Amino acid sequence: MTRTKVLEKGPLRASLWVELASGASRLELTFFLGHEARFVRVEARLLWAERAARLKLIFGGAGDSATFEVPGGEVLRQATGEVPGGRWVRVESGFVFASDGLYNFDLKAGALRATVLRSAPYACNPPAPAAEAPWRPRLNLGEHRFTFALGARGVDPRELATRLEQPPAVLFAPPREGPLGRAGSLASLSPGPRLLALKPATDGKGWIIRIQNLDTSVARLTWLGSKIALGRGKPFEIASWRLFRRAGKWTAGRVTTAEEELSHPTSRSTS
Repeated sequence: MTRTKVLEKGPLRASLWVELASGASRLELTFFLGHEARFVRVEARLLWAERAARLKLIFGGAGDSATFEVPGGEVLRQATGEVPGGRWVRVESGFVFASDGLYNFDLKAGALRATVLRSAPYACNPPAPAAEAPWRPRLNLGEHRFTFALGARGVDPRELATRLEQPPAVLFAPPREGPLGRAGSLASLSPGPRLLALKPATDGKGWIIRIQNLDTSVARLTWLGSKIALGRGKPFEIASWRLFRRAGKWTAGRVTTAEEELSHPTSRSTS
């Protein structure tokens, strides 16, 4: 560690800048802690100039197992060497690691180790020690930026990962009158399911909503003021519904991913 500086120290947020150096490389970490937040967000800027080297972030006290996000679900793994992972990891001791760009991990001596990069030779070049053929390029040299967060025990890892992957977008627009109210919502889902798609139906008849169930809770949708119970699904199941108006009320019917009807609409709705 070479330098530190407190950047913000207010009632709602504090931030600390830390610089670490090794060899010809340096890593800058800016830690952000919000008021009553149960996680710390870290913005990283890496200037990497090492050859034949790998960089890992090491977090001690993790334990001997961890749950990793994988495509379509999650998996519990023991210490089995370096493994691929998704946007988040929940370790045995309880804390959560999430990021917007790190997807390789290993557990060693009770620590979670996240691989940032490795400066190996390109596949078209023969293997060689770092000091040989310095004119040949190496992978991942240069500047890299990524963000990660550490959450306390009980923090929802999916929500934390989404905060990093899809931060709120702020648009400035001049005020003017319009047909809608000053506040409102097009649609919202109850806690549990994950929204994958919301789009007009291909044939122009209604809308298509596609979700993934993350547990066995009943998925409930609020759509243009109407409350619709989508039903209970299996964990990690992906399901689609067509939304349409019937007798002045919005209702939903299950469809396939090709938007073909599975059965007659049975979902209840209330205005």
